[in-house]
Amino acid sequence: KKMDAPVPKEEIIPAELALAKGVDFDLLCFHPRQAVLALTEDLISFLKSERGQALASFREDAHRIVKGPDLKPMHDEARKMMEDIIVSDIPLLFSPGQVGI
Repeated sequence: KKMDAPVPKEEIIPAELALAKGVDFDLLCFHPRQAVLALTEDLISFLKSERGQALASFREDAHRIVKGPDLKPMHDEARKMMEDIIVSDIPLLFSPGQVGI
């Protein structure tokens, strides 16, 4: 089947390869996964501060400090939600950072 393009189909792939080679194959892909990871790391850093420790505690043990491993279930659930969102129209409507948050 013919394409309705001014460029023959046989020339497209070589042109794309020449373009990629011209930028030294330095192609970036932004994914919401980075936003989820960055948000979790920021929360861990905040919880290490005095202010964060004053705001977050466990009901069972008020003196126990919330640490990184305590946030793993939250991070895992956020990753699952993000993976479900990726297959929807949302990535077409919002930036990767907005999708991740």
